[in-house]
Parts: sequence; C-alpha cells; structure tokens
Amino acid sequence: MRIRWVVVALAACTLLAGCGLGTQSLAGSGPAASATPAQTPTPTAPQTPTMASVTASPTPSVVGPTPSATSRTPSPTATASSTPSRSADPATADVFSYAGYGRLRLGMTASEGTRRDIVRPLPDDVCGGYVVSGPYRDEPLGVTFGAAKELVEVSANRPGPVTWKGARVGMTWGQVRQRHPDATIVAKNGNGGPFYAAQLRGQGAMILFLAVSEKYSDNWYGGTLMDHPDWPASQEITAIVLSPYSDGVYGGC
Repeated sequence: MRIRWVVVALAACTLLAGCGLGTQSLAGSGPAASATPAQTPTPTAPQTPTMASVTASPTPSVVGPTPSATSRTPSPTATASSTPSRSADPATADVFSYAGYGRLRLGMTASEGTRRDIVRPLPDDVCGGYVVSGPYRDEPLGVTFGAAKELVEVSANRPGPVTWKGARVGMTWGQVRQRHPDATIVAKNGNGGPFYAAQLRGQGAMILFLAVSEKYSDNWYGGTLMDHPDWPASQEITAIVLSPYSDGVYGGC
C-alpha cells in the first residue's frame, strides 16, 4: 500500500510539473511573439510623400502651356502689318482727296507751284494756263488756276491717278461705287451745257467721276458728257475732276 501511494504521489507531482512547464511555453510563444516589432507593418520613407516630390510633380503642367500661350500673343510684326501705312493717308500721298492731289493743293498759288517745281506755265496758252511738272510731269494730270492764280481744279483723263480708296479712270461706275458707296449721280453745268456726273462731296470740295455718251479724242474729259442720270454699272469712267464745291465744271477760261 505504501508503495502504491508513493507511485501515485510521484505521478501527481509529475503531472503538476508538466502543466506548469506547458503554461510557460504557451506564454512565451503567444503574446510575446505577436508583439515583435519586425512583424508589425511600419510606413517606409518611400511611401511617405516628401515636399520635394509634391513640388516637382505639378511643375510640367505649369511649364507645358507656356509656349502655346505665347504663340497666341500677336508679334510686333503682325501688329505693325495690320496697321494702315501712313503712305496711304490722303493728306500726304499722291491720291485724290478733298484737299488736293499730293502736293497739288487746292488754293495754292501758281507762283508757289512754280517755285516748288510741280507746275509750269504755258507761255503760248491764250488762257495763261499751266501744266504739271517735276514729279508729276509723266502723269495724266491737268491743272486749272482761277482769276487770282489759285489752284481751282486738278483732273485726270487716263488710268494712273487714283482716289484714296483706289478708284481711277477706266473703271466702271459699278467698280467706283464699290469703293465709294456714298458717290451719287448729280446734275452739273459745264461749258457745253448741263451734264451728269457721279459726285463725292466733303470738306468744301467735290470729286467728280465723269462719263461720256460719245467719245472723241480732242476733249480733255473724253467726249460728250452724260446727259442723263441712269448709268448702268458697266458705264466707263473717262475722267476724274477735283475742285472746290460748285454747281459746275468749266475747265478754265
């Protein structure tokens, strides 16, 4: 009996010792293992956006549109080319305007024109007339001076001289009207009696576009001037006359 109890006691002790060891083993491999820093996910430096990467990222989107924005800005050359040239200014160019034709200004005296070599007298002319000279000597221009030797008329009877909008002798009435929509056909008086002409009026002057019903070469204006106002668009212009505004054109003495 004593031996049995000793065996039982040893068995019980062994059992208790095994349970204690098992408890320590579970405690060491459980919570302690899960708390190990190496197994816990930790943010790494490459995954964290830096100020440098944030700043560099949008840079291409800012720089990219710059060339296209610049290309939409008109260049000085384009701006200059879209600005009308001052050489087309009626006040300075050799074109018909209400003030004159280039340096041939209405109201200027014959002596002034002679001194500037833009007109010269015709000694044998019964009316004491003048013709253009100097820079205008090869142009189909005529001039008439009044009683006080002031310039009262500048005219053209062949293609060449133009108005400030480009109308010239040889064009049709339709072409002139496209360039000068304010031109109207009016009645005027002349040495040969009443006639009709297309008129521009302004600044105390008039520019007349003359047409003829019958052509003949010994008339400065091209022939018999139109005796009616019903001009077709195809009617040819045979002369242009600039003078102070009046009811007629008499061409000198």
